[in-house]
Amino acid sequence: MANNKKFEEYNRGRMQGLDMAYRILRDAGQKEAAALIGEEIRMRGKMPVPLPVTSKEVIHGLEPIKKCMYETTLCMMIMTLHDQFGFGKKRCQDFIRRWNLKTDCLATEMFNWADYVQAVKDEIGIDLPAEAMKTEGLV
Repeated sequence: MANNKKFEEYNRGRMQGLDMAYRILRDAGQKEAAALIGEEIRMRGKMPVPLPVTSKEVIHGLEPIKKCMYETTLCMMIMTLHDQFGFGKKRCQDFIRRWNLKTDCLATEMFNWADYVQAVKDEIGIDLPAEAMKTEGLV
């Protein structure tokens, strides 16, 4: 318990330091530097867990997690398509190509999650659960 309180105090001090750095840079007319610090403050405000690392380090650390999520989700979908619907190699490869296209559309911001959730509702008639996406500001 004492360690948790100490960690909270440490993180509160970090945020106060970031706030002070932001004000100093802003007041000195260093708009670009102040904007970088401001973005760091906003990112930390969105994180559900205070971390003693920069947002850049967090983003870098998330890359292997994102890749693993992609691979495991794709694997589960391919197994489901094969087991439940009899998809063979060609249909599964066609699915993977289409899946990658949809993923690329998200990555390049051609479409967003709100577009996909709405399309599923309009075209298929399924209301997908989207509470986590709403919490994260994705829809």
